Amino acid sequence: MDKLFHSLPPEKQRALLLGPAIPPPHGVVPNFENPPNSRHVGWIVTILGISLSTISVVLRLYSRAVYTKKLEIEDYITLVALGVFGVFDYYVMRIVVFPGYYVHTWDLQLQHLSGFLYNLFTGAAVHGIVVMLLKAAILLELIRIFSARGQRGLFFWTCHTLIWLNVAFYTTCTFVEIFACSPREKLWNKLIPGGRCIDSNILTLASSIINVPSDIIILILPQRMIWRLQVSSRKKLGISMIFAVAIFACVSAAIRLGYSVQMLHSRDVLYHAAPVGVWIQAEITAGFMILGISALPRLVREISWLRKWATIVKSWTNSSKEKKNSRGGLPSWYRPEPRKVPNENGWSVLELDDPQFLTTHNPEETTTAKSNDGTIRSIRHERVMSP
Repeated sequence: MDKLFHSLPPEKQRALLLGPAIPPPHGVVPNFENPPNSRHVGWIVTILGISLSTISVVLRLYSRAVYTKKLEIEDYITLVALGVFGVFDYYVMRIVVFPGYYVHTWDLQLQHLSGFLYNLFTGAAVHGIVVMLLKAAILLELIRIFSARGQRGLFFWTCHTLIWLNVAFYTTCTFVEIFACSPREKLWNKLIPGGRCIDSNILTLASSIINVPSDIIILILPQRMIWRLQVSSRKKLGISMIFAVAIFACVSAAIRLGYSVQMLHSRDVLYHAAPVGVWIQAEITAGFMILGISALPRLVREISWLRKWATIVKSWTNSSKEKKNSRGGLPSWYRPEPRKVPNENGWSVLELDDPQFLTTHNPEETTTAKSNDGTIRSIRHERVMSP
């Protein structure tokens, strides 16, 4: 296209620049002034994503700084990832402002195509860095939670293998995306004479394909450890649901893969890039929420208004039947006091030491209590696994 464009006289070149970026379908008239636009979708998704991500990171760092008095390496990685995510959203918002979301490429003048492609390719390169940092932080968090200190078993090495595979893959992807063309400007300005580019579309598709099983593996990894805990099935399910946000991340990655395939097989890049961007936002936001959710139980225990709010929500959502059976026949006045003990299995960093979740039972530690009907019942004290 560059050779053909520069072989034309100046007046025809200008006519092409003022025309549509791609030929419209038969019978469709390009609308450069006020094309159909879903700009509000871009604003809502972008603002919601960065807001939820920021709240998750703030809660995590606040919990660490105030209650554990120590920040781990994954905390610093999470903070850097949030900053890079802000850079990514900057380029997304530039696209939202102009040309907008869900705008057809033939409704964009050729002279403005290079600006859109610059924001698109730069955002794609930054996106890879965010995902790499998030997955590294999540896997390091899983190692700290589920691997005993000083022990390096299968779980430890599986997580580290995934970390370094992701680092190698996304570093390579980012490098190729930045230097896919020579000169680099030809990556977004297709009218530059001469130069050459490699097909980076294959790399984009490969990134989307690898991202899905990678997310699924991170979701599955801790489940085996959780279900080996010596606690009731109900509590195991409760702990597993804490990682349910990862399911949403996997779904988002799979949907993004589908839209990425559509974008690569269509000339209408501007239109098909919008849903890809929406689901990228969803996946990244879910990653930050996974890292932030572990701080919630501790914050609920320590902050009175959060504790009251959680109590109200719990009482509102539980049915009367659940309320009746939840105490297992114990009298309503009985409130066992959990006794904290040192943890030998490396669970202290989990910060999910709420009595509703991580508890073990010692059959020797029992007392008796008389219920309202005069029956003497044996009551087990719950030992909480916490720092």
